[in-house]
Amino acid sequence: MTEFAQVDRAHYNFDKYVRRTRWNSFWYQLREVSKCDPASVLEVGPGDGTFSRLLRNIGIPVTTLDIASDLEPDILGSLMRMPIDDSAFDLVCAFQVLEHIPFGDVERALEEIHRVTRRYAVISVPDISRNIAVSVRINRRLHFERVFSLPRVFLPKHRFDGEHYWELGKHGFSTATFIAKLERYFTIGSRFRPIENTYHHFFICERR
Repeated sequence: MTEFAQVDRAHYNFDKYVRRTRWNSFWYQLREVSKCDPASVLEVGPGDGTFSRLLRNIGIPVTTLDIASDLEPDILGSLMRMPIDDSAFDLVCAFQVLEHIPFGDVERALEEIHRVTRRYAVISVPDISRNIAVSVRINRRLHFERVFSLPRVFLPKHRFDGEHYWELGKHGFSTATFIAKLERYFTIGSRFRPIENTYHHFFICERR
């Protein structure tokens, strides 16, 4: 049976969970989902509910799904076998969720996301790869920012911390391997690491 790293509700305490870097990630989540102009959204793993509330505030209907009943999701169920009809939502998003299942089961999770979405999937996963983030602002119109990846000879090994089974940039968990899994089900339109929080690696995908 597939194991899941269950996160205690106390983990989502605002003072500890919603740091400035994570708040910036909420902005990118909203930007990427709203750009797709979906009529309906399924959020897998709503966490503290911040993203779903923000999405509703800008007029986009969202339904949440989680295995944790204490998070009070709209649908109680597993990502690995969602109690949802095929092609039920325009867009399915899973932000910092897939690392809570073993890497060997990620493809099964992506298969389920593919089954449930009509068109889009917006996903972010943790990435500890080394980088240099550069931001230069001259004025309101002249602004340059870029994240440059740095090579690494020896990759650190991942040790299960009670929550994450894997993270990109560690030994055995390359970005290329994750992309190969995604591309079995989706076309990746874009991917990026926000300059304010390079630990979150975003993938904007369209259903094949």
